[in-house]
Amino acid sequence: MSFRLQIVVIVAMALALIYLIRQIFRKKLDIKYGIIWLGMSILIMVFAIWPNLLGRLSDLMGIASPVNMLFFIGLVLQMAAIYVLSRNVGVLLDKVRRMSQEIAILNKKLNDNYVKNNKEEE
Repeated sequence: MSFRLQIVVIVAMALALIYLIRQIFRKKLDIKYGIIWLGMSILIMVFAIWPNLLGRLSDLMGIASPVNMLFFIGLVLQMAAIYVLSRNVGVLLDKVRRMSQEIAILNKKLNDNYVKNNKEEE
């Protein structure tokens, strides 16, 4: 990696970190999702600062090329992010189902009381 590219990546990741932290503090990004993105940004910055680290890590794991190691790390991190998001979607679907059932029960009670009050008035 050329020195110029290292600087560009480091600056871009620093700006991304600042943006993510601001979004978390403004409550526009939930902390549990922000941690995933912060972790990815920091990891990219570490590999930009120490590019030989990726080569050493790929040699240690028996991966032929540092680029393949980078793709592997990206795949693992994205799979982790997808898992967290899928799990949270499941939790939210359960909440929506329960709330829909509660609303239906309350509507039934409201309609029953309305019918009962109209019969009493007649």
